[in-house]
Amino acid sequence: MKNYLLLLGFIFTQLTFAQNTKVYPDFYEIFTCKNPNGVTETLLATFNKNGKRGFIYKSSKNPNKEIPLNIIENQNDEYFVVKFPNDTKRYVFTTCIACPELQCTNPDGSKQVFNMNYRLWGNRGTYRCINADKTIEYLYIEGSASDLVVKYSSSKNPKWINLKVSNVKSGDMDNLEYFDVQFPNDKRNYRIEGSGERYEYYVWLPNGGQQNFEWINK
Repeated sequence: MKNYLLLLGFIFTQLTFAQNTKVYPDFYEIFTCKNPNGVTETLLATFNKNGKRGFIYKSSKNPNKEIPLNIIENQNDEYFVVKFPNDTKRYVFTTCIACPELQCTNPDGSKQVFNMNYRLWGNRGTYRCINADKTIEYLYIEGSASDLVVKYSSSKNPKWINLKVSNVKSGDMDNLEYFDVQFPNDKRNYRIEGSGERYEYYVWLPNGGQQNFEWINK
């Protein structure tokens, strides 16, 4: 019975976590286009560890809605034909990895230029650590050195806690090398280091211990 209750608790925690958490690809570029009518359109050009490309569309008219686009054609990751879900109109994107802009040709022949807003590689996602006692801890990491956001959650307390961030060190392409965090009302520092593969973060505890947090989509 004890093991059964533990299993139910684990399932409930996972469902609660899934309802309150978005999991994003490990690599993406953000492109924005500010139109004359005041509407800002955003494209997230995604690229995951398996080499799969993707695009997610957002608009300032509905900033909380993210629409994955359907890729109809992909030529060398530089030329794409995409469609919105349940729509036959086709849009042509031309870009490349690390290019500073993305050009869009609309179905009516008009063109838009989306400029790169900022670039993140492995800096937006959720990471999980399963401890020896079967408790699970989560880190949500988003942003670059200048605007880094780190949140903490666990199977014991699924509510996200905002951590205080300091001493951020970033490397090439804004890849996070390490940073320190503190819990609210706690002066102890936790050093978080990024791994070379960007699918894992190492957490150095105040008592000298270490935890490994793996990217939850891995």
